[in-house]
Amino acid sequence: MKKLLVITFVKPGHQAQEIGIQLGDIIVSYDGTPISTNEEFSSTVLKAKNDGKEQVQLKIRRGDKEINYNITTKSLGIIAEEKELRIEGIVDNVVNDYKTSIAICKFISFIGWIAVIIGIVSVIILIDKGQMALLGIPISIAVSLIGLLTVMGGQASRAVMDNANYSRQMLEVLRKQVN
Repeated sequence: MKKLLVITFVKPGHQAQEIGIQLGDIIVSYDGTPISTNEEFSSTVLKAKNDGKEQVQLKIRRGDKEINYNITTKSLGIIAEEKELRIEGIVDNVVNDYKTSIAICKFISFIGWIAVIIGIVSVIILIDKGQMALLGIPISIAVSLIGLLTVMGGQASRAVMDNANYSRQMLEVLRKQVN
């Protein structure tokens, strides 16, 4: 499980605010050293100061962009919280659920089309035989309409599943960026 160090507070008037660091930014590295915990951050800052460095590079991630800042080793004026990134397993479950859900949506649409066909064929048969039964034709038309509604429901569900698949793809992109 990967940890991230997320900025949760930026103190007004301090270096972080002056250079444009924002809430939610993720600290990637300090002076070239990868950072994922407060302990790593503190020890890396202390090491840079003990080495007599006055300027270091701070790399943060904001959304899908990484931004480098040249900063001094003086206080940044931030509070950062360690967050665990739980992506492993989520994507795999979403992929399996997506495939199953798409199969169900296709089946629902298929059943709907069968009902439409049965309804239309029933109307044609009733008209062809000259049987203008009072209930026969309206019932056949109703079966066709119910079939169309079922197809629409299957297609709407498919659209929702495709949206979920897009979210899965975004999770995969996030996983690649974090690793």
